[in-house]
Amino acid sequence: MKKRIERWMWFCLILSWVSGMAHAGMGPLAKNQQVQSFSLPDKTKLFLAHDHRVPVIGVMLFLPVGVLSPWGRSFYASQVLSMLAFDSQSKQVQQLGTLRIDQNRLGTVLNVSFLQEDAEKVMQLLHQILTNHDIDPDHISMAKKIIEWDWKQKKKEPSFLLGQAVSRLFFDKEDSRRVDMETPIPVTTDRKKLVQTRDRILRLQGRMVGFWGPVDRALADRLLAQLDLPAIEPIWSEPLPVLPKYLPLTSDAKDVSIKVKDSAQVLFSYARKGLSKSDPGYLSWLLADHIFAKGIESRLYVALRQNKGETYSPYTSMSITEEPGAFQILVSTRPQNADSVEKKLRALLQQFSQQGVSEEELQHALSHFQGVTDTTSELPEDILRSAMMNAIQGWTPDLGEKEMAALRQVSIEKLNQFIRTFYAPTQFHLVKVHP
Repeated sequence: MKKRIERWMWFCLILSWVSGMAHAGMGPLAKNQQVQSFSLPDKTKLFLAHDHRVPVIGVMLFLPVGVLSPWGRSFYASQVLSMLAFDSQSKQVQQLGTLRIDQNRLGTVLNVSFLQEDAEKVMQLLHQILTNHDIDPDHISMAKKIIEWDWKQKKKEPSFLLGQAVSRLFFDKEDSRRVDMETPIPVTTDRKKLVQTRDRILRLQGRMVGFWGPVDRALADRLLAQLDLPAIEPIWSEPLPVLPKYLPLTSDAKDVSIKVKDSAQVLFSYARKGLSKSDPGYLSWLLADHIFAKGIESRLYVALRQNKGETYSPYTSMSITEEPGAFQILVSTRPQNADSVEKKLRALLQQFSQQGVSEEELQHALSHFQGVTDTTSELPEDILRSAMMNAIQGWTPDLGEKEMAALRQVSIEKLNQFIRTFYAPTQFHLVKVHP
């Protein structure tokens, strides 16, 4: 037991040192260092972010079934993948390092990190986790209770009800982004069905494995042999698609008011159709959104929070994907302030749309984004994640020199022209949750 604690403390100390070095601008990987990628004979995509300075290895196993997958939703994928963390072998991995399961719209990532000397042992444990057919009924029951409790709580939360109303306003009922906000399919305790779903997920095309740390190609091949993933199925024969289903935004948007008993706050969402990453106005929106809503000197914060403190931190939100989503201005306040806040928000939109921004504000925004670019994380884990994300969707949310050069080409005239149309009050619809 003492030895295990000492090993864990050593592992945590190394991770803290790596993080500190990166944030101090002396990260183990240079920003311009290329992550190596390889296509393996079994169709798996392999990524290596080599860093020999620390004896810690990280593994990212990407499986192309995310929370918006129509097939995954029908075959309990979220339940199956969340259960991986409950496996008895998972506990052994966590005694040697860290294990985390992240599910998002793109897929699911199994993140593991450990000391280099434990590499083969951890990979063997991961193989057992991914091939275990004798799933503990208690783990199935636990995952079922967690999912059911989560949905039960969500239905009571005003913030979820607000998001659900916005999704119903802009997304078709068959759009995966809306389906994800509706009542989930009942979870199952059928062990056979769960194992079949997990095994099918492991065989899907689009599977990727990434290593960061002191891992060269030879070591990666040895570790992959220990992991022993099954062969990928070349043809998908299911009637439901694995990838999310995105449909054009609906055009019959209107104002919505939702009454929630005993709610202590009023929540507003001023929402309109958003932009995709490839939209010609995307770069202008980045600059406009920073001036309008980001930071304590933004127009939104000064108007609604700084002057009289009538709201809790107002902010904007837009899911940046390959397809347009919804752009929202989100505000919460006390019921007695609701009418005043609503009037101020409408007036702010009118003023911002008509008057636009100054050259000084544009230069401040550009300086901000240049600072973000200069301080991009140099942690090998983050660099690897960015490279894998780029391979999945063809772009990352990170700003590089290429994006900065494009931002600098946005003139004040072009920016204000965008603001006049995009932020026009007539383009927005009010969704309100109130007591």
